[in-house]
Amino acid sequence: QYKALQEFKKASRAADEAFRRENLIMRDRLADELKEEDIRSMVRDNFAYLEGVWRGRIPSDRHDKYKVGGGAKLSLLYTMITDPFTDEQLQWTADEMTKRWMPSKELIRQHDDYVWKVLIPECFTKMYMEYF
Repeated sequence: QYKALQEFKKASRAADEAFRRENLIMRDRLADELKEEDIRSMVRDNFAYLEGVWRGRIPSDRHDKYKVGGGAKLSLLYTMITDPFTDEQLQWTADEMTKRWMPSKELIRQHDDYVWKVLIPECFTKMYMEYF
């Protein structure tokens, strides 16, 4: 049994390493291939989808947790998705979201938390799926 366990651990480490290498390649592709106008366009192209999430018409675990509030909402802080996108790509995405959902200081106060915890991760997930 000990030998089988060691072989399993070795195979698991090899699979993890292969997965990590593949993800690094995809992250580098995102950084190299998706420039500012590409990202801004992809975000705008997903506005209808994100509006559906916002309104609760498109199923989203993030939206549901946010609406429950309390610990469920707080847990979203620890599951915000920005990687594998670059900081610049995140900024361009946030800029487009701000134009759409937070065009005033009052709306920033009302919606900033939701945009960062729900819409940006939903958008990044969808853009990643569409790109790859």
